[in-house]
Amino acid sequence: MADNFLEKQYADYQARKSAMQSGAQRKSRQAMWQVSEIIMSSTDDAAMRQFYIELFGGEYHERGVQFDNGLIMRFESQVDTKQNITIRMASRYQYEQLLHRLTQRGIPYDNGTILDPSSNKIVIVV
Repeated sequence: MADNFLEKQYADYQARKSAMQSGAQRKSRQAMWQVSEIIMSSTDDAAMRQFYIELFGGEYHERGVQFDNGLIMRFESQVDTKQNITIRMASRYQYEQLLHRLTQRGIPYDNGTILDPSSNKIVIVV
């Protein structure tokens, strides 16, 4: 029941936000490029794939995991250094849903910071 209420509130919020943005006459800047591939250090490619597919909604790709925005996350064991990445969630609701999924799976997080199976640091912000 609570999830349905939150989803309805979020949908109402998105509808109001969209209506306000369509009426605005502001110019918006749009980047001429987007990141298409990230190489992450990996000690276990299968665990990394499962982690990013289950938690972040990626899909299996022959080189790693692909996300709906076109980003491919590739895993390589030859990378010696651990990566630190920051992920910005689209809304507070999505942020809270992700933290809920982390809790359900027993993945510890501290102030929105988690470690993937290969100890790469992921900071999640709203």
